[in-house]
Amino acid sequence: MSDSYFTEYKLHTDTRFNALTTLMNAHFENVEGKLSAIEKQTSKTNGRVDELEDSMTDLEKDLSEAKTWAHHIVDTRSENCPNIKEFRRTSRELIRLEKKIDGVKDMKAGDIEEIKDNLAEYNIIKKYPKLIVIVLGFSLLLFLSTILAAINTSRNFFKTKQLIETVENVQMDQKDVPK
Repeated sequence: MSDSYFTEYKLHTDTRFNALTTLMNAHFENVEGKLSAIEKQTSKTNGRVDELEDSMTDLEKDLSEAKTWAHHIVDTRSENCPNIKEFRRTSRELIRLEKKIDGVKDMKAGDIEEIKDNLAEYNIIKKYPKLIVIVLGFSLLLFLSTILAAINTSRNFFKTKQLIETVENVQMDQKDVPK
């Protein structure tokens, strides 16, 4: 084997190694982009959950105030008041609204729990970013060690092949020498 063959092989190996390194960097950038998108979506969803909880608190406060007002009116009304029908209608409306708010409360509580369940996996990534980086780093080191082992195996193969060819050439030369 000539030196040009080994030079070409070394250039080919270096090119492949550089290409694999570039590919790995692209994969890591892709993963980092996806993690950023997940974090952004998680923050956005958490904001929506906070808004739902705030609106629920406001509805409960409004209902409590309406109940207090209605009870005050009912407790202080006169039996001969001409607005009794209006009070009863308002009372029925308040009861209807109370049931509607309870239904919305149950529905939103279920939605909030479902959102929290869906975000549990992403929250692990957000909660333990160092662990994710360590796992990715370990994977990179494992990949690089595998590549280096393959390169060393290839070099040993070609050295062995060259040695065998040299031994065969010496044996051929010995056969050609007259005795």
